[in-house]
Amino acid sequence: MEEIFIEAAEFGDFPTIKSILREQEKGQQPFSVDYTDIVGRTPLQLAVANEHLEVCPFVNLKYVATLATNINLLIKKDKT
Repeated sequence: MEEIFIEAAEFGDFPTIKSILREQEKGQQPFSVDYTDIVGRTPLQLAVANEHLEVCPFVNLKYVATLATNINLLIKKDKT
């Protein structure tokens, strides 16, 4: 799933990005937001480099949501 997502970001394939994020919300297709291509580029970097700015908010949204979840888990763990 990560490879499909990163390729969709690279080529600005908005329908595929949207579909993957919908599946992710349902918990059907989990994938790592830390995934990079063979050169170490993230989906967001590829989208920007190829001027597919319209997909950037959606690519970045996945990363931000996961980061926020992880921070909340750490805060809850620290309080116990």
